[in-house]
Amino acid sequence: MARNDGLRDYQQEMKLRLFEEWELHRSVMVQMPTGTGKTHLLAAVVKEFLCGGGVGMRVWIVAHRRELVEQIEETVARYGMGKEPDKSAKNGRTGKDSMPEESGRVRVFSIQWLSRNRKIMDGQPDLIVIDEAHHALAETYRELWKRYPEARKLGMTATPCRLNRKGFTDLFDSMTQVGMFDNAEKIINIPTSLITAFGTVMMPRITTLLASSDSEKISYLNRISVRYFTILVVGAAFGLAGISSVLAPVYFGQEFADSSVLIAGLGFSLIFVTWANVIRTQYLIPQQLDRPYVISTLIGAVANLAVNLVLIPRFAAVGAMIGTIAAEFTVFFAQLLFVRRQFPMMRYIVPTLWLFPIGAVMCFAVFEIGHVMGTTITSLVVQLLVGGVIYLTGSALYLWLVRDEFLMRMLTRLGWKTVSGRHSQKFN
Repeated sequence: MARNDGLRDYQQEMKLRLFEEWELHRSVMVQMPTGTGKTHLLAAVVKEFLCGGGVGMRVWIVAHRRELVEQIEETVARYGMGKEPDKSAKNGRTGKDSMPEESGRVRVFSIQWLSRNRKIMDGQPDLIVIDEAHHALAETYRELWKRYPEARKLGMTATPCRLNRKGFTDLFDSMTQVGMFDNAEKIINIPTSLITAFGTVMMPRITTLLASSDSEKISYLNRISVRYFTILVVGAAFGLAGISSVLAPVYFGQEFADSSVLIAGLGFSLIFVTWANVIRTQYLIPQQLDRPYVISTLIGAVANLAVNLVLIPRFAAVGAMIGTIAAEFTVFFAQLLFVRRQFPMMRYIVPTLWLFPIGAVMCFAVFEIGHVMGTTITSLVVQLLVGGVIYLTGSALYLWLVRDEFLMRMLTRLGWKTVSGRHSQKFN
């Protein structure tokens, strides 16, 4: 059982995931946004490593600036693995030409000191920790990989990317990202909960109608629910894609700006989640067809695992996002195949495809607003207002053209005269 060491929940989770990664890889990079306690996690990981590694294990912690060496030494000392540095000593272990004093089995260096004094270092490290690991592509760091190939490596960084787009896969076998994917999922869970709630409301209504054999009413409710659910989810998917570059830094902070790509991608998985939810709650469950639901879920899990195994090592959180989209599509497609003869889902879906260009127009408009106004709360509010007007107007026009029964009934009650037109046949 891993120690807690006073870590927060997300730090403890990251530590557990890190040790799991070390069972598969020797070199792991951990990405954590600024202010989330990378140094405390570093110290806790080192302590756990030494406690589980036996007598004689050595850890080297390497930073790219001498100021960071002092900070790390102080944190390590608070975890009971060394003494706090004597800041008054001119030639102490953080001095320009001094050799770092060994604190137990943990030693903290600046990369500049280590590159100058590597020849006088004795012993082999069992773990090398690189702080601010986005600097690790420099030749001084690469030398550590060449000289100590058997040592485990841990890279800690808030920015796992470089301006030249060069990656870290030649140094680190695995990169673990915390916060990015989780925060994107938090946003996606909001419309998901709404969609699930609507499906739960519809299920007993369909079950009652099945008992009364009212097939015409069932067909009407299925058609209307697919249409209105699709209006909601297409608006949510394209809307999130359009505002994500502003939403992520405004809502979570600038350090989570990279979550915008994940929010945009995961938003489109909602479309497949919604359609699968309609099949599940309005046909499979009322008809007590558990087998298709279980099989489709298992197929989706296998698809998710397969895509994750291929893409996460290369693309990290983006790979997980693609895996989620693939899994949700697979579940929907499998259920669609199971019910294709009894539940005409495609006949309900095809007319709603006109909503996608409407969503695309909204997405482009709100994205441009964000690009011009920047990442501010004002920009986000304007995006939401403009996007809402564009999409609601487009959706209302679509419902009018297809002569949506529910809309026509509402307009009739309000005193509007409605007529059937040739447009309804074209769009339906």
